[in-house]
Amino acid sequence: MRHTYAQNLLETGVSIFEIKEMLGHDKIESTKNYLHIHIKLMRKVLFDEEL
Repeated sequence: MRHTYAQNLLETGVSIFEIKEMLGHDKIESTKNYLHIHIKLMRKVLFDEEL
């Protein structure tokens, strides 16, 4: 359930750093384990491209 919550936050534009805080993680690496970033989504986040 936490994985889905984290993924949904990411897909709506919440930054990985904000998600880290929301999940209560001390390290960003812990948060990354919850996120399965798709190539298209990663390009949108990095380059502000339309999906």
